Amino acid sequence: MCLPARANAMCLILGALLAASGCRESKEGSLFDTGPGWDGPGPAGDQTVGPGEDAGKYASIKVAAVQYGPGLFSEVTGCSDDLCALVHLVTEAKQAGAQYAVTPEYALGGSPEPSPSVGDQPATDARWASATNIRTLSKLAASLGITVVYNLITGDAGKYFNTEIAVDGTGTVVARHYKYYFYSDEGLDAGTNCCDLFDTPAGKAGLLICSDINCIIYLKNNPPSCTDYALGMMNDFVARKPRLAFFSSYWMAKGSTTKGTAIQSKFAKYAKVYLIAANTISGDYHGGGVYAPDGTALQIFDSTKPGIAYGVIPGVGTPVPADSGVKPADSGVKPADSGAPSSAKVVVTELMPDPQAVADTQGEWLELYNAGTSAVNLSGWKLADSSGNSHTIAASLSLGVGQYLVLGNNSNQATNGGVPVAYSYGGWNLANSADQVLLYDTTGALADQVSYDSSWGVASGASLSLKNPALDNSLASSWCVEQAAWSGSTGDKGTPGAAAGCGP
Repeated sequence: MCLPARANAMCLILGALLAASGCRESKEGSLFDTGPGWDGPGPAGDQTVGPGEDAGKYASIKVAAVQYGPGLFSEVTGCSDDLCALVHLVTEAKQAGAQYAVTPEYALGGSPEPSPSVGDQPATDARWASATNIRTLSKLAASLGITVVYNLITGDAGKYFNTEIAVDGTGTVVARHYKYYFYSDEGLDAGTNCCDLFDTPAGKAGLLICSDINCIIYLKNNPPSCTDYALGMMNDFVARKPRLAFFSSYWMAKGSTTKGTAIQSKFAKYAKVYLIAANTISGDYHGGGVYAPDGTALQIFDSTKPGIAYGVIPGVGTPVPADSGVKPADSGVKPADSGAPSSAKVVVTELMPDPQAVADTQGEWLELYNAGTSAVNLSGWKLADSSGNSHTIAASLSLGVGQYLVLGNNSNQATNGGVPVAYSYGGWNLANSADQVLLYDTTGALADQVSYDSSWGVASGASLSLKNPALDNSLASSWCVEQAAWSGSTGDKGTPGAAAGCGP
């Protein structure tokens, strides 16, 4: 169920607005609120907002569901309040390649702030000078080039709402949703509109909050858990046919051993949407993730510690044209690339970020695989990471259908640990415990991306291998650590230039 009425809820609503937030180390140029004079990015073209079914032409995007609980800021390094913790977690999601991130219900507590209209830019608009949370998250979105969906209490004309706000990569509010159904009395006013859809490169997206979807448990009128009004609003949302739904909750699904994940999966399947679900991690209330329209979990996060679940929403049909009005989030690579997916099917299948037999500067490498139907010349393709480091391949380099190819920082097998490197990318490097590999084709289109961290089991002297090139390589579960040395290795383990040797 969702968060019950709490003793301090109305006290917070009637009290003063939340004081300015910050980290323990406040530095000049911080993302936190500095008042109306902030000179960040101006308008860069609003996304088209409004209801309606998508045209069926999508580009893939990476999404993140942040799992966090109010008051757990001490679990996030350097933070002394919830706002700081969310800034850090959203920044981490962006560094992992996410273009869209959603945070949980009540993650910012219960103090109300003004309710901005769609199209407003709170970070630069003096009307929201008192809205510390709204301004800070709008500024964060603009600074990172990421769309942030977050939940907080807002006040409007003497009413108070449990509110979901989406701010795009220009700092513009592109959608707002008032929670329309309460499982129990939260002392707030209910919204009367099911949905405010907005465009993403992967299709129309909508916003939902916690018990808005409670009727999925029964799919019929069954008071008090499901009313005719609540069922009607939920089905109004489904009838609008969004392709994605960003969902914030303070949720525990009837004591289920899988917590909130079962009902979230059920709703994704019922609504035929990709559901990006950010749940609280307060006590028994935890379990969120990213779900496909068939209810399959792309990734689940079910822990009592802050963390992030990721998923890639696939493109379908023709990529969104550049003049469509849809503004894909900046990848962080400079100069800015097109953001459209590449037509070539080149996949990152193996990584050696921390060789042991030789120094990192001599023995790092990665492997590519051609999963397409025609050979690809990699000349002019670019390797990059989220920090803006990049290398453009400067030689003719053919990758045949079904072929593996190794790129490394040293092509001399006598000094690189015995790796059959087909092309040396010189000084571009892989961090030992956590990093990102972005691969762009000659048009600047994103061909593939992989973001790994310590939770993937990175080991010194052993590569990470994608178990099968057909698997989603954005998920840790698709990878394994190699256990045996290849022929010619001077001691390190891996399968450079060949299929994975680990995993089922």
